[in-house]
Parts: sequence; structure tokens; C-alpha cells
Amino acid sequence: GAQAAQPASKMLPMFSTALLALLPALSAAGPAFGFQPFPPSWPEDQKFGPQQRRHNWCEVEDGATSLIESLKGKTVSVVFQSGGTTALELVGYNETEGLITGGFLVKLFEEVAARAQFNYRNSSAIVPPFDGDKGETDDEWVEWAGKAYDLSLAWATIEPERSDHGVRFTFPFMDLDPLLITVFRIKDPPLIKVLFSFLSPFSLTVWMAIWGCIFFTAIVYRCLESSGEDNEIKPGTAVQESAQSLFLAAGTFTALASFEPKTPMGKVFVISWTFLVLLIVSAYTANLASLLVVTKELTPRVGSLAEVIALKKPVCMRSGDYFGTLVEQRHPGLRVKWLPSYPEIYADVRRDGGCIAAVVPSIFWSAARRTKMDNPGCDLGPAGNSHTDLHGGFTSRADSKTYCTDYLNNVVSIILHEMYLDGFTEELLKKHQIAVSDLSCSKKAQDPSSAALSETDVGGIFAIHLTITIICVLGHTFFSGRKVLSGRSSSVESDDD
Repeated sequence: GAQAAQPASKMLPMFSTALLALLPALSAAGPAFGFQPFPPSWPEDQKFGPQQRRHNWCEVEDGATSLIESLKGKTVSVVFQSGGTTALELVGYNETEGLITGGFLVKLFEEVAARAQFNYRNSSAIVPPFDGDKGETDDEWVEWAGKAYDLSLAWATIEPERSDHGVRFTFPFMDLDPLLITVFRIKDPPLIKVLFSFLSPFSLTVWMAIWGCIFFTAIVYRCLESSGEDNEIKPGTAVQESAQSLFLAAGTFTALASFEPKTPMGKVFVISWTFLVLLIVSAYTANLASLLVVTKELTPRVGSLAEVIALKKPVCMRSGDYFGTLVEQRHPGLRVKWLPSYPEIYADVRRDGGCIAAVVPSIFWSAARRTKMDNPGCDLGPAGNSHTDLHGGFTSRADSKTYCTDYLNNVVSIILHEMYLDGFTEELLKKHQIAVSDLSCSKKAQDPSSAALSETDVGGIFAIHLTITIICVLGHTFFSGRKVLSGRSSSVESDDD
């Protein structure tokens, strides 16, 4: 037993060593295997510092047979941007322990490195972002990072002017379409719409067609049926006979009246008419219950940037951000209030007397809309569609001769494109959006008592019947009075005789 235990005791350390050796590979395989935090290689690097960390990629380019395989075993210097100003965690950094702990951009590039089998953890730095309050801009940060490192792993808006200044972008994997975020208020529907909601099951054209059919049916039935004593259309003047026929045609909808045809063609015609009435009434009652209650509408405080400009109200955007500067340039006359972070922007929009709206990238709003920090009342939302088609990605220095960084950029872009097509990027983004979500803005379950129809919902039905009742009473009084007067006149004439 002791002899058998000895080999096992020797194998355990060997297994542990092998497992430890596999951990970096497993962590590099992506979020499915978790993420192993790591310290930046150059913690002393400063923002806008003089450091030069770029590698020469020209020799790699000369001997390459496969672009992706050519980076195997190579080292890529990268710089991350610390400090999160959005609900979506882009770069996770524990300053106390000095560890990069993950984030959407970090895990995305971790997958790029795993697919191309190059190293970046041993050649990395993390520095603070630009400070808009001090006059620093996103442009300055991006251009500096491209000169100091092989790749900048901070998100950057893709725009021709930046490319003209020597910034090279990777494949665009971030949706940065600007959204106009504003407060939505519950608006009661017009009273006239609520009162006459019982007309909602059919459109105006259908109602007109129904009444047209009633008049047409009355005329045809009067022609088909002879006016005899045994017929429900009693002999009389043409107007009286037509009115009686119209009453019978309309009464079939409420079962108040019914035809009693005597002729063969009249019977066939009545069967066709009553079948049509059956279908119309069935369709009406099927839709009536759901349409009697008129739902309240959510209306935005403002609907477009053009409306904001016309109202001369300010919109909030992040200070120093190239994204905001681009929106301002494309909309002359737009009043902008610059704030340092997106949480402050959302808070200002919700505040009375603050910005009427905010313009933010869609990828950040997708995460912020379900967080208690940014949207606690679930009253913020996008007004209308995106105003501009913008995308973002990683950046590097445009260089095809000195360091040949364009070659590295091309390979990384190929892998990012591959990850976009196989759904990895979208899945990773959804996981991070769900991770920060702590709020559900779906409609709450309705109280059964609140689902009951109120007097306002059915008021129109009673109003119409009351109106018709008053007309009938007044008409009866009028015609009865005429008959009384006519009778008195006749009796007076007979007395004179």
C-alpha cells in the first residue's frame, strides 16, 4: 500500500503544475471560462507621458504566410483607459490591488489575443481618461495613445477627420448611433376619444359601409316584397313604406326587428342579409372588450433635435467627448450643456429645470436604461430614431513604413470581424448589459379592479342613446300636438256645418 501511495503522491504535484499552466490558456479562451485578473505591466505610465512602447511589425509582415497565424507568440503593447463614466463596464480596474479585472473591452480583446495566440498582458498599461473640465479632449488622448503603444483599447468614434490626422481604426464593433434621450410623461387620451371608444372596433370607412348596406337593403327589400296587409311593410305612402323597411333592416342588428319575407327572392335576400349581420356583429363584439378601455399614451418631452433647437433649450453631452463635438458640429444652433459623466447627464435630464434631453451613444443607453442609477423611475427613453450612423472601435497610429502598425491593425480587424460574424461580440455585450441591470421597466401587473370598464369608458354609448331618446320624445310630442290640433280643427269645421 505504501509503495502504491508513493507514485500517487508524486503525481499530485505534477497534476497541479499542469493545471496551473493551463489556467492562462483557459482564461484567454473567453468569458465562458471566466477571466483571470492581471496587473498592468507598466503601472508607472502616465497620461500624455513620453513613453514609447511600440513594436516593429515590418519584419512580421515580410515573412507572413497567414495573417492571423503570423502573430502567434508575438507581444502587442496596449493601453487601457481607466475610470468608467457609463453603466456598461468597459474596463474593470481595482486600484487598491492594482489589477485589471475585466470589462467588455478587456474581455473582447482577450478573445482576439486567444484566437491569434499573441501576448498582451505582459505589455499593457492603464492610464486615466481625458479630463474635459481641464480642456482635454478625446482627440488628444487617442492621438497620444497611438504614438505611445501598438494599440489603444479605448473606444473611439470612427470619423474621416480623425483618420486624416493619422488615427487608424480597427473593425467597427461598437454601435455609437446618437440617441436623443428625454423624459416620457403619461398623457391622458382626449375625452372625445374615450367617450366614443365603442366605435373603435371598426374604422370610419367600415361604419359608413354598414350604414350604406342598411339603406341599400331597405330599398331592395321594399322592391322585392309587395305591400300587402299580410306583409310587415304596411301599405302607405312611399316615404312610410321606405321608413318601415329601413327600420326592419337596422333592427336586425339589435334583434329588435326581423324580416318576414313572403316572396321566394325576398327569402333568399333576407338569408344573405342576416348572414352578413351575423358576421358583422360577431366581429364587432370580438374586438369591443379590448378596445373599450383607451390606454394612456407615453409622450416624450421633445421629439427631435430640430425641435430642441427651435425651443432653444439645452441638451446634455459629455464634455471633451469627440462624439458630442461631432453632434454639435452637425446641428448648428444646438445649445449644449457639457457634463463630465453619463450618470450626471441622465440626472440632469430628469431634474426640473435641467437639460430638456441628452444625446448619448446607443450602446451605452442600452445598458443604462435598466439601472437604478441612471433610470430609477423608468421615465427616460429615446425619442425617435438615431440621427446619425456612427460606429466605434480600437485605434492605432496610421503607419505603414516605420513600425508597420497598419499590419497589426489589419490582423486585429480580421479577427474582430470574425467575432462579429460568429456572434461572440453580441453575446459578450449582452452578458455585460445583463450584469449591470438591476431594474425592470416592464409594465406592472394590473389590478383586476382597475381593468373594469369605468363610466368614462362606456359613457359614449349612454350619451348616444340618451340623445336619441330625447329626439324621439320631442318628435313624438311634436307630431302628437299636430294631430291634436288637426283633430280640433276638424271638430270645429263639423260644428260650423
